[in-house]
Amino acid sequence: MFHNHNGHELSQLTEIYSNVTGNIDALGVELANMKKRMTMSQEYLEKSIETINKMKDKQIKIIQDEFQKIIAVVEARMNKQMNLFADRLQKCRDVADIITQVESNYSEVVGYIDENPTINILDKISEIEG
Repeated sequence: MFHNHNGHELSQLTEIYSNVTGNIDALGVELANMKKRMTMSQEYLEKSIETINKMKDKQIKIIQDEFQKIIAVVEARMNKQMNLFADRLQKCRDVADIITQVESNYSEVVGYIDENPTINILDKISEIEG
């Protein structure tokens, strides 16, 4: 197994070769296993990222749908309030028109009274009421 070489015992080259090739083979197996684990890890991470993106998109859609519902409710309430105020505004305008008419009638009565102190006052009042 050992050769005596100038007083030193040396192992045979075949034994060294066999150890080195065994180590290289073991390294090759280990590299293949590492590569397989890395590939599996990459695939897992890619699927995880894809799942996260799908979940994000789903959550965004849910949020958008819920906000659309909220917006619809708020718009309906605003429209109801706007219609209420529009109705009140129309009533105010109607009352303003009536007040204008009453003022006009009042001016006519005052003018009539000034022109005719006591004659035909009752006739004019009944005419205005009618």
